Amino acid sequence: MRDKGSDNGNDKRPAKVLRCAEVVDRTGLSRPTIYRRMKEGKFPLCHRISTGAVGWSEAEVEAWINARFSDSEDP
Repeated sequence: MRDKGSDNGNDKRPAKVLRCAEVVDRTGLSRPTIYRRMKEGKFPLCHRISTGAVGWSEAEVEAWINARFSDSEDP
């Protein structure tokens, strides 16, 4: 699996797959909210990693989190 966020060649870390519990932990969103936002196109899509498991690209989730902070106004 290739990390889309490392196209510049400077990042040599392998891509990391986050499971749902870790995505919930990092985003503060509930599982149903994550899936609803995925359906609405407002959250990164998960990827099938085995027959009964899905995961999210860490780079995509981190980019989504960073975009939320850059979109917000400073208090």
